[in-house]
Amino acid sequence: MNAAGRVPGYFNEDFEGRGAEHGWYAYGGLGRVDADPDNPANRVYRLKYNGDISISYYCRDGTYWKDYSYEAGIRLDAPGSLGGLAFKILDENNFYILSLNMATAQAEIQGRTGGGQIRILAASSPLSIAPARWHRLKVVVVGRLVRGYVDGVQAVEWENGELDWSSWGKIGLRTPHELWADDIRVTPIYGTGQVPAGLVYPASYTVFQRNEEGWGMIGIDGYAKTEEADRVEARVVVMNGGDAGWKGMSVDWTPIAFAAPDDSEYLFFRDRLTVREGGWYRLEVRGWKGSDEIFRTAVDKVGVGDIFLVGGQSNSGNSGGTRMIPADDRVAAISRMGGDGAFGRDPLHGVNGTMGSSWSLLGEKLVEVLNVPVGFIGFGRGGTVVAQWVPEATDSLYHRLKEALDTAGRLGGAKAVLWHQGETDSDKGTTAGQYRERLAGIIERSRLDAPWNPRLLWGIAVVSYSPYSVSCPERMETVAEGHRNTVLHVPDTFLGADTDDLREGFRRTDEPSHLNEAGQREHAERWFVKLRAYFYEK
Repeated sequence: MNAAGRVPGYFNEDFEGRGAEHGWYAYGGLGRVDADPDNPANRVYRLKYNGDISISYYCRDGTYWKDYSYEAGIRLDAPGSLGGLAFKILDENNFYILSLNMATAQAEIQGRTGGGQIRILAASSPLSIAPARWHRLKVVVVGRLVRGYVDGVQAVEWENGELDWSSWGKIGLRTPHELWADDIRVTPIYGTGQVPAGLVYPASYTVFQRNEEGWGMIGIDGYAKTEEADRVEARVVVMNGGDAGWKGMSVDWTPIAFAAPDDSEYLFFRDRLTVREGGWYRLEVRGWKGSDEIFRTAVDKVGVGDIFLVGGQSNSGNSGGTRMIPADDRVAAISRMGGDGAFGRDPLHGVNGTMGSSWSLLGEKLVEVLNVPVGFIGFGRGGTVVAQWVPEATDSLYHRLKEALDTAGRLGGAKAVLWHQGETDSDKGTTAGQYRERLAGIIERSRLDAPWNPRLLWGIAVVSYSPYSVSCPERMETVAEGHRNTVLHVPDTFLGADTDDLREGFRRTDEPSHLNEAGQREHAERWFVKLRAYFYEK
């Protein structure tokens, strides 16, 4: 069972009992609770390679760790197998690993950033490890320094001089083969100070959806190592955009709810703060004992603005020919799994694929006009047909949309779902009626799963062009007709970008199904025109 204890950030899991898998997400692998190979009565987590990078990571209810130790029992059966603890995870394209290499009998610290290849960053001397045996792995991260332990002995060390990973904090497991894990334990490591305190939520680049009047509610969740505070307050301060004149309205110190459980030495605060105008803010929380301030903690780049859920197939993800970087810092990519955010540069955090997107450019255009942050929550999957997204389908991908909806709910909702899918349906011969019926069912279910807006808006792109179906133009036209008919018959939908004419000069030469930089820019511009007309010119 999962026992979080009464220490903020502490976590342990032995995978016994119901619901042990909740919060674990497998990407490119098959992850599930299964029987211990040595003791079938014992339950463990099993991760098996199934293509791509095969990682399973944990992020439940906004749980993040910055400085922490993470340990678990790990078993690899095959003589040449590789795998271990994934740590400092941003998403499936950015993470680090303390791995056992059974081929070399070494422990390795490995890293993957920007969707590139996994690299060995440091390796130990040969160790007394063997396949088909349980070994205890532990990784300790403090600032930029990483120490790896195997069976209680430090084996490897590495210092990150590459990038700022202060906002990366999930835990996970990774293998290109098969591994078992058990008895997971995470212990946060707090800094020194009068009273250590921290914000568990929100993190930087979290965007909360504003309402029709333009204001939003920022969720706050954190802790302080004290039982003596008699009041806790929060405020937001508009961040300075220099000469850009960033929009926003600061909120002065406001009392927020807190509690100090009898069996804990910590105080916990959780509340929401109403912000009357969209903007990019610094959130601060402080605690008082009488007339003395005893703790203060803060996080920069928390937004109130507009959120879009983006999905479909590969051109809704990171498949474009050029990785784009928005000119404005207020474009955010938000993971559908946990809601943690990152700057919206390609490859977009939490979005399928490792190359470029059109959303980073769309975000730049929207921020320039709206002067508020814009966040994208991606849920697409490359090469899919609409039938695979139907909730009742075998091995349905609808759960990816459901995860995005749940995350949006924690952020106050979303402006709309932007759906870009249909190329593979042209290849498969999906009829207009089939497409409309299937997409209508997906939309209907999504609204049931979005209690924050039972009339959730959907923008539906006209996207049927496939280089593999040009000899059968009627198949492409029938899918495009399915898009248009969905908008005609399903309320609260609108036509999005039409990309069917983006062919020669707009496609990658190495992968003609996908857009090149010119195509990405034109795709973004077409979505911008549609969104501006539908939402922002009324």
